[in-house]
Amino acid sequence: MPIIQRGQSFQVTVNHKGERFRRQFPSDIEARAWEAATNLTLSRGQAPDMGVTDTASTDYRATTMGKLAEYMVTHKWAGTKAEKSAVINLNHMVKIIGADTKLTAINAHVINLAVATLKEAGYPETTINKKLSPARVCFKYAAEQGWMDRVPSMPFYKPGEGRIRWFTEAEEKAMLDWCRSTLHDLLWDYIVVSIDTGMRQGEALDLKARNLADGRVTLWGQRTVTSTGTKNGHTRVIPLTVRAREALERLALDNPGHLFPATKDQLIGMWNRMRDALGFREDREYVPHVLRHTFCTRLVKVNVNLAVIQKLAGHERIETTLKYTKVDDDLLVEAIGSLASRVELVYTPATSGAAVADSSDVACHNNRVVPSTDGNEVGNVLIMQRKLA
Repeated sequence: MPIIQRGQSFQVTVNHKGERFRRQFPSDIEARAWEAATNLTLSRGQAPDMGVTDTASTDYRATTMGKLAEYMVTHKWAGTKAEKSAVINLNHMVKIIGADTKLTAINAHVINLAVATLKEAGYPETTINKKLSPARVCFKYAAEQGWMDRVPSMPFYKPGEGRIRWFTEAEEKAMLDWCRSTLHDLLWDYIVVSIDTGMRQGEALDLKARNLADGRVTLWGQRTVTSTGTKNGHTRVIPLTVRAREALERLALDNPGHLFPATKDQLIGMWNRMRDALGFREDREYVPHVLRHTFCTRLVKVNVNLAVIQKLAGHERIETTLKYTKVDDDLLVEAIGSLASRVELVYTPATSGAAVADSSDVACHNNRVVPSTDGNEVGNVLIMQRKLA
């Protein structure tokens, strides 16, 4: 297989008689050298150098940052959905801290220096959290195995609430008009399907005809040879709007494989041409993922239950649904208006000309007249009214 650059490192894979051997290297030259040596070693019936010698032995001990990272990639993340991002972020931390740095020398000060380096490079705090996450997992494992005395203190930056970007109907119309006028039909279909289903980019690009049935899209959770599965591993079903169904059924007729015959890079290329033409080159939030934000936000605006939105979007936690939606000022005004109407219904005094109850009686919000016997009982009724309201 070809050598693939992933972040700051080069991944090389050698397949031999049904077995896969994979390693990461800081340079392309080292990766090619290992690939050649491994092919020769395997042809002689010998075991290749996997960089973590005797890891099956009970006395194996990783002693450096580089060896720990390589061990964890091999034994924890290899073959999982998280492998790509874990390798990229972990290798970046290895580069900053140093592959030959002893684990016993890694403390809070070393971590703080690494974080300072990331900040100087312009990484936002949320991205720094992602960079530190796989390193934190590695250090925790190393401490459990006795390879480190303790897990070094590592910061975690609480994400701010921020502003969730979504597309207005006018922006959507401008995008679709541009696609039609420039004959970018595939991008038109992608925008419509994404904004009407809330699928993640990877889920949409992974769609095949077998995912369509009875006006619905079924996204299977498990990763297979032919499917990447969903992010959280759970299967979900999304009913289709009329236009999304028409787009997908048309694509299914033209494309026997993936319904969207484009790579992520090709899609981004088309998107960026549209973005620039519409005057949004400087808008860093004008990205395809905002189509998903738009889906969730529009459901909120029409008062769809958040649990339903969570199910449709495939969020593991309801907190994620809350983060992906945006409650605007109009909805706040509407909420207070509903409350005001209820308060007026409960407490508005009788209008002139209407029958007025005796002053010894107290009006309750359910329109019954409750005769009072003493001041204490009147107080109790008022308290009950407020609780019921």
